[in-house]
Amino acid sequence: MRTPVIVTFANQKGGVGKTTLCIAFANYLFSKGVRVMVIDCDFQHSIVKRRKADIQEYGDVQIPYEVISAGSMKDEEMASMIERLYNDPSIELVLIDSAGSLTTPGLATLLVNTDVMVTPFHYDNLTSPSTLAFLILLKKLRARAGERMNTKVFVVPNNTDARVGKAKEKEAWKITRKKFSEYGEVTEAISWRASMLRVSTVGELDRQFPVTKPVFDTVYSFIFGSVDPLREVILRGIQLSQYCDELEKQKKKALRDRQKKMREEMLNREEADSN
Repeated sequence: MRTPVIVTFANQKGGVGKTTLCIAFANYLFSKGVRVMVIDCDFQHSIVKRRKADIQEYGDVQIPYEVISAGSMKDEEMASMIERLYNDPSIELVLIDSAGSLTTPGLATLLVNTDVMVTPFHYDNLTSPSTLAFLILLKKLRARAGERMNTKVFVVPNNTDARVGKAKEKEAWKITRKKFSEYGEVTEAISWRASMLRVSTVGELDRQFPVTKPVFDTVYSFIFGSVDPLREVILRGIQLSQYCDELEKQKKKALRDRQKKMREEMLNREEADSN
């Protein structure tokens, strides 16, 4: 596969975890020793905002990968950006968080030039039909583009909860998986976990690994032929969730100690005043 490999996270339905999974996959790739870049093409620029907030929290000493903001681009501008990426030997994989709207300028050019598409969705009556419409659009776009578009599509059930859903609904979900498999490879489901709410582009890079690893292993092995790391990388310090959890405990303890000291000082003053 040509490099850099372009992986686009896309779905016309918002709120399916597209941005969160894009960041989590970037963290996963960094841990595999892949030279990765993230391009934020979404109108909300959530990844760029997250990076700025992460630098404020963790500092800029251990930046694992570059995050770039890309605004609305016409087709020729998108094609030019992709050409520049292919001429940059320092990048092995580019992750693009695409805009959700199908009318976004340059989106068709991006999709045609995408090597791997990751399309998250939820099992519900709103998301599934919208996702199916998006997959049908991709099929039509592929038919028009011909050999220029050779995109591998992974459809990812995201934020699932096995405890939710009646028997009739779960049967409908099986039908949904079967239908979606006509348009791409439907991966294992990513279960809902609170850890998915704490995604970061700088610290705690391994926070989501236990939840996302099976799905990311599938995508990674398609691209690189195995799940073996490209290079040996050891996460250190703030890059480890355990380290950050310990820091958080220390901060909370220090806060409790300060509050206790303040209460004791206040009681001592009150006692002195009463005497």
